Amino acid sequence: MAEGDKPYRLYRGGRVKGKVPLERSTRRPATPATAPARPRRRRWGRWVVLALLGVVMLTFVWGVLGFLSFSNGVEEANARLPRAAKARLAEQDGSLLSDPATTLLIGTDGGKAPGRGDAQRSDALLLLRTDPGTHRLSYLSIPRDLRVEIPGYGTGKINTANQVGGPALTI
Repeated sequence: MAEGDKPYRLYRGGRVKGKVPLERSTRRPATPATAPARPRRRRWGRWVVLALLGVVMLTFVWGVLGFLSFSNGVEEANARLPRAAKARLAEQDGSLLSDPATTLLIGTDGGKAPGRGDAQRSDALLLLRTDPGTHRLSYLSIPRDLRVEIPGYGTGKINTANQVGGPALTI
């Protein structure tokens, strides 16, 4: 072996970041400590994938919680129905998303104006028919001042028929 060649590298001390170098790479020269550091390469792709995954997860959780909240509200509303009303309800054989259905929508005024007391008269009556087979919605708005025959009472406005307490009203 020649006098200058050594089978090992002599460590001369000093602060070196990381492990103690055992062998110098001949591919690139060592950079002096005063040279500016190379800018770190950003990983935009990773952040985009993580953001999209977060949005998908958030949407899924929001959908599940919304469904659970809605079904809980429906159960609570059904629990408030009197037995007589439950007995008169028609059973739905299929899903609202696959079978035609007619729904009565009632909006109440619930006003507390002087002279009204605790009147909860219907302010808006709407029959809504959904037909998923033809992708159509049909509705019929019933005027609140429509005069109808109320069984066991006589004639009166349709929005006062519920206050009479008689049997179901048919138009």
